[in-house]
Amino acid sequence: LLWFSMLLMPVVAFKASWCTEDGFARRSPGPWLAFAPLLAASMYLEYQCFKYTVLPFIQVVGNFKHLGVKLSFKAWLAVAIAMSVLNKADMASDSIFLAVTLRSDMCEDQRISRVWSLIDPWCHYSTLVIMSYCLTFLQVIYPLIVTTPSFGEKVDYVVGAAGGAKLTYFNFLGQNMNLGDTLMMLAEASNMCS
Repeated sequence: LLWFSMLLMPVVAFKASWCTEDGFARRSPGPWLAFAPLLAASMYLEYQCFKYTVLPFIQVVGNFKHLGVKLSFKAWLAVAIAMSVLNKADMASDSIFLAVTLRSDMCEDQRISRVWSLIDPWCHYSTLVIMSYCLTFLQVIYPLIVTTPSFGEKVDYVVGAAGGAKLTYFNFLGQNMNLGDTLMMLAEASNMCS
């Protein structure tokens, strides 16, 4: 959900931005307002996943910790929710930053581009921002490649090992994976912190 919004959010933010007399772009709060329902839906989906993963999580890690400090469940959940919201908001801010940078390039004075050319005359500032933005998509592409079963591989997507379920599989790259690692990688790619 959020990764698809990263493709659309720069367009929305670009349309909601304008050039000022001083050669910089400004933006309205519209992109953040458009992001709010996406954030709410993403947090709801994370909660739905959390209901199924919290018990296996605690069985593996032993107790709730943050930065090595043991926390009560409520304190850990508050920290996890805050981190999750901030991770998701970071994705939106990256999109908005890209849009405002591109709009600034269209401003008459192009002050950011002029200053950047003093630092690096061979690389245009907006080119660097576009390349960095595109590289952020590796955060979702790599986990999808690593967690995709190889062709013909049968995977039992079950909770628990009841009925002789197969809990490991070979991924697209030929590596042996288990469902717990797969779940963790996909959750991280979705910026889930709980």
